[in-house]
Amino acid sequence: MANFHTRENKPPAIIYGTAWQGPEMKPLVCSAISAGINGFDTAEQQKNYSQGLLGDALRLHIGNSLVSRHDLWVQTKFSPYDNGLCKGTRTYETLEDIATHVHHSVPLCVSELWGSSPSSQKGSSSASASETYIDCLILHSVLQTLTETLAAWSAMESFVPHPVRALGISNISYARLRTLYDAVAIKPHVVQNAFCPDNGFDIEVRTFCQEKGIFYQGFFIVKRNKSLLKSTAVQEVANTLCVDLEPALMSLIESMGVSIIFGSSNEEHIKHNSEALARVKAYRGDGGHEWWGRMTESLKQTMYNGAN
Repeated sequence: MANFHTRENKPPAIIYGTAWQGPEMKPLVCSAISAGINGFDTAEQQKNYSQGLLGDALRLHIGNSLVSRHDLWVQTKFSPYDNGLCKGTRTYETLEDIATHVHHSVPLCVSELWGSSPSSQKGSSSASASETYIDCLILHSVLQTLTETLAAWSAMESFVPHPVRALGISNISYARLRTLYDAVAIKPHVVQNAFCPDNGFDIEVRTFCQEKGIFYQGFFIVKRNKSLLKSTAVQEVANTLCVDLEPALMSLIESMGVSIIFGSSNEEHIKHNSEALARVKAYRGDGGHEWWGRMTESLKQTMYNGAN
């Protein structure tokens, strides 16, 4: 079984995204854990996520000693809008409402994930106090004004270091990220954005993250990068290592310092991709550095210059 997880409060290279998985969450999470995926992404936002079902599956595996809580990376999001993005309906009216919403949301996240509130560990389905934490709480999007965004962030800060170990931000531009970083006491530990041609592969944000020691996570790696599957680099990696195009692309992007948010509603697909990613990882660590470096640079040329 491959293991894509390392500790030291560092997100894993591969994170299973649970958006849109619905009632099939438990078997999918089971497949992900069995395949060595120990990172999970969810949100306290009912339209697209089933945070409680993820929690049920994780607690089941922990209770059966199939995995340790401390071997998992579990991140969730505070969503200030009903669909997680600024175009949705606001769930607040005043600055006080923002803080109130955060203070209601975080204990709910802990309860849904671990079966207890941060201050309670009673009940047979509850994890122990040392296990009822969130590795990273992510603000799903900036709010309509900087003042509102900072109000939400300040409320999130009050939960660090327990039950929240780190904070993150999603769906944010370079300019807004710089402003947020300079304004807050607890700096973002994670930035999670779409990784696609539409935003120039987020090069400014990724460079800023690298400079500040922020971990960058990318989603829509395959969905919005279909053209990259045809690139020379991806084709050569797939052919040389006998893997499919999707894990070849994900592996190349991951080697650029991007944690991959990988979602699938097919158990065999999860297993197949995980095995392929592990095969590539093993090759990279077994004398393939020079060739892999050439493949990575080739893909970068395709991404930024449109060359094949």
